[in-house]
Amino acid sequence: MKINRILSLAACAVFLPLMSSCLMDQKDIFEEDSAARMSTYLAGVQNVLKANDTWIMYYYPHQKQIYGGTVNFLSFTDKEVTAAGEVSNLVLGKTSSYTETSLYKLTSDNGPVLSFDTRNSVIQYWGAPSGNNLRNTYGESGLYQGHRGDFEFMVISATKDEIVLKGKRSGAYAYMYPFSGDFAEYLDNIEEVKKSFVISKHTGTVGNVEVEGSISYEDRQLYFNYKDGKTTKEITAPFLFTDNGIRFYKPVTLGGQTVSGYDFDKTTFVFTATDGANSSLKGVLPENW
Repeated sequence: MKINRILSLAACAVFLPLMSSCLMDQKDIFEEDSAARMSTYLAGVQNVLKANDTWIMYYYPHQKQIYGGTVNFLSFTDKEVTAAGEVSNLVLGKTSSYTETSLYKLTSDNGPVLSFDTRNSVIQYWGAPSGNNLRNTYGESGLYQGHRGDFEFMVISATKDEIVLKGKRSGAYAYMYPFSGDFAEYLDNIEEVKKSFVISKHTGTVGNVEVEGSISYEDRQLYFNYKDGKTTKEITAPFLFTDNGIRFYKPVTLGGQTVSGYDFDKTTFVFTATDGANSSLKGVLPENW
């Protein structure tokens, strides 16, 4: 036993220097430390933000998308962001051409974060406390939670063609795409779509499945009811208004088709799938309209 113990200690004495030598010789997997890598990544995100003159942002402010979504337009410099959006017409009492400029920053908080941390009514309306006990514009109580929206977003991915963000408070995803048109004209067109959106129900098909359902204009929810055998099922699709129709928070898949939104004919009240999917809906006016 004593001999075996001596041999074991001797083996350890030989092995430990070898292991230490291997560790000393091992090169770092990354050439930079984590802070330097994050700094490099954030600089790349900022370059992407500035690469396009204007981004259109599809934004759904609540964790359960109970308000549907809204459209913003954002332009970035090194330190400032200029914002326009549907909220200007909706609640600020401004015109479609109204903009506000404020500071933004890119920082790290368990990941890359885009923060709109100085006052900007267009961006911060959804996340700012309302300061009273009254029901807010979208029906939820005011006080410190406001609309439970966001002014800080985790950067999920950022390329010149698409930026994907995730609200730190809500966990809801927002999507940004390059925009080259006239943002005020786009917002005016949204207002025209909304004026003609007097329907309360719809009927139609998604692929080979017949559907019907209600449409909530104020809450921006479209409901698909359909038969699965003898069972009636329902899909809830939060949406936002675009310049010629609606866009869903998440694509709806039914009847072998995936629909991300619809163009809306303001005269016939017909919805046609925007992405080439085989789906068409017919809006139904409220009774006694």
